Amino acid sequence: MKQNKTFLENLKYGNLTFEQEEELKINESAFNKYVDIFKNEPYPNVDETITEIDNLKSLINSKTESENWNEVKNLINHVDSKSFDVIEMYVKELGIDFKSDYLKKVQIKLTPFILSLKKYYNRPRPYQFSYYTNQNLHPFKSKTAHTPSYPSGHALQGYFLCKVIAFHNPDKKNELMEIADTIAKTREVLGVHYKSDNLFSKYIVDELVKVKEIKDIYFNPKKLG
Repeated sequence: MKQNKTFLENLKYGNLTFEQEEELKINESAFNKYVDIFKNEPYPNVDETITEIDNLKSLINSKTESENWNEVKNLINHVDSKSFDVIEMYVKELGIDFKSDYLKKVQIKLTPFILSLKKYYNRPRPYQFSYYTNQNLHPFKSKTAHTPSYPSGHALQGYFLCKVIAFHNPDKKNELMEIADTIAKTREVLGVHYKSDNLFSKYIVDELVKVKEIKDIYFNPKKLG
């Protein structure tokens, strides 16, 4: 290691952009009321994070060496820049009427909530951490990995949107959750998120859907479309 454990324990991602800070000021969403209940979930410690990066490197190598790498690469790039479109594509393949306008609004309302948690934890991205541990993780180019790592925004939005759609299409629940898992996994293959970032996102969504106000707004038979 180039640095001692104390340094690594205090390592942060850095500052949000001006535009992201402005997004944090949007407080009209019901989600923003529940940010604080997710501020007691510490992410993995230094040793566990080092292991996560090793696992990321193995995952990336296994995918790049696979026969369908070009297909995988196209998917991860598409998710990186247009995750909403990817969800829409997969959902329509299931024969589900995708309420694009409504679901896009849900995704937008989630953004300040996600940014608030990212800013609070300020977890460095895997490439930042790996620099100081000599692990030589080289992520693929990303258009969207410009925020702290924890939780994964793509994963959180994917899980929540798929939960909403599954509520109205219970017979397709398993397939929809597989779509959300796929969205989350692409962030690891891209090398921009740890597995624990995705697990935290999934946990947050599982807890949000239990909140009465969230249930009344987003898991209501009359509220889709």
